[in-house]
Amino acid sequence: MHIENLNERDLRIEKEEQSALNALLRISLEDLTLQQQFERALDVILALSWLPIEPKGGIFQVEAGSETLLLKAHRGLSPALLPLCARVPFGHCLCGRAAATREIQYASCLDPRHDINYPGMQPHGHYNVPILSRKSLLGVIVLYLKHGHARQEREVEFLGNVANTLAGIIEHRLTQDALLASRARLAEVQRVAHLGGWDWDIERNAFQISEETCRILEAPPQMSTLSLETVLSLAHPDDRAAIEKSLTHSASQGEPFQADFRILLPSGLERIVHGQAEAVRNADGRIIRLSGSLQDITERKRVEDKLRLSAAVFENTSEGVLITDSNSRIVSINKGFTEITGYSHEEMIGETPNLLKSGRHDEDFFAAMWSTIRETGRWQGEIWNRRKNGDIYPEWLNISEVKDERGRTINYVGVFSDISAMKESESKLDHLAHHDPLTGLPNR
Repeated sequence: MHIENLNERDLRIEKEEQSALNALLRISLEDLTLQQQFERALDVILALSWLPIEPKGGIFQVEAGSETLLLKAHRGLSPALLPLCARVPFGHCLCGRAAATREIQYASCLDPRHDINYPGMQPHGHYNVPILSRKSLLGVIVLYLKHGHARQEREVEFLGNVANTLAGIIEHRLTQDALLASRARLAEVQRVAHLGGWDWDIERNAFQISEETCRILEAPPQMSTLSLETVLSLAHPDDRAAIEKSLTHSASQGEPFQADFRILLPSGLERIVHGQAEAVRNADGRIIRLSGSLQDITERKRVEDKLRLSAAVFENTSEGVLITDSNSRIVSINKGFTEITGYSHEEMIGETPNLLKSGRHDEDFFAAMWSTIRETGRWQGEIWNRRKNGDIYPEWLNISEVKDERGRTINYVGVFSDISAMKESESKLDHLAHHDPLTGLPNR
């Protein structure tokens, strides 16, 4: 797989995450019962294409005054399971353990912690995510994983954000006091994600913006109500006309608003934000509001630019580059690799560099090379390899070890250049140094 394709997948996942969190935030603003909000939230989570979950799950809420979970909403669960999971004590089965420990419970299969069983239950795994408000437990989300799926930290982090958003929804629907607490938690989630909310009352020309949106715009909290003209004045002059056109088009036609644009802050800084919204209609079907979100994506844009630059360098350098996983299986090569070796991307993916061995180096050579890599994280030197057409050629090879944040090796990167021409020049110079240039006979 090309690095560019990997980057595209990461960006697609980020966009799905952002869209899902935005959808959950909008659910919290809709006039629905708590059960309906839970059901809508499940629909949003289960629709994610990158999350390896089965199309079923549930949301529990803590029973007031007891250490018991009550199943409040579900999707796709077996009828045989519903009475068994209607009430789950803390510490019982995986959901109860998530409630008791206040920590995410993960299982790749039906292990001994799975206390609730029924005849015909199919193999599966779980993410059981506690819904926490500070240290107070409000409920648990249960999702079904495909059997054998390994825990991924990105999935855990995202589900933690989902749980934080659901915590806001629960508090919002309980009492006025809980509403105030919910807003505080929602503001914290928005601060961490640099994601704020806004609502434009079209008839009154009044923008209501959240605390995090105020923070993004460097606006004081008392400026939580703005006019369209004030909002546009915050945009970069080169972007204002396009933003105004998109907003007024959404307000008149009801089509979703979505745009990346620059803003100029009072501090003089320029930031890049992503805004999106959907039209809200009254009972007569007339558009009365745009309700949406604003996210500071400056750092993400910088990362995207760096990734695009890295991908361009990777593909256009004349040197050959290959990337392997921790087991030395090739996951990506560049055009320079193909030009030097003759092997295509399709031929090399999943193979090991052993395919290029020339036979000129013994096992002691490679043992010493890997010993140096394990000790120092890198190796460089001259090595002879074999092209696809069978030609043996010399190359100068640099191998670097890539580790994750925990210090575990995740990739090896090899960068090499064909030094055949240099070796040929060295050979000619050596011949001239030891032979008569006219006769070609060795010097005495």
